[in-house]
Amino acid sequence: MCPQSLVSANNELNHRSFSSLLACSFAALTLILSVGQLAAQTVRTIHSFNGTDGEFPQTMVVTQGRDGRLYGTTQGNFGNDLGTIFKERSGGAVVVVHRFDGSDGTAPQSGLTLARDGNFYGTALMGGTLNQGTLFRLTPAGVLTVLHGFTGGQTVAFP
Repeated sequence: MCPQSLVSANNELNHRSFSSLLACSFAALTLILSVGQLAAQTVRTIHSFNGTDGEFPQTMVVTQGRDGRLYGTTQGNFGNDLGTIFKERSGGAVVVVHRFDGSDGTAPQSGLTLARDGNFYGTALMGGTLNQGTLFRLTPAGVLTVLHGFTGGQTVAFP
């Protein structure tokens, strides 16, 4: 016959094991149900670029501005298009906010970051004074300012 303390410890261990098993089962069930909900999501195309409003937006992420609109960049490596910054309007229409001309950068690939000051910041892969890329700021009114022109060497190049 077992002493009372061993029986008590055994019952407590069984209770803890059952509680752990119940918690794991609940977590697994929650995971299974949420995977089922994720599979039900659909993708909808908001806008297809046609070249006049930019080309090759594939390597950036869109950013939501304080006005609720989506902002982003296109690389635009063909023709006279050196890249654009665009803004989504209601209904999925896109308006070009800025066209890069080479002196302010070309081929922006990183998208835009909305900062606390309300301005957007980004980089252009090439262009600028030495054609090694730029760091820029875009105001909500669409005014672009080059903050830094990359030169290679110690300041790096091609951001």
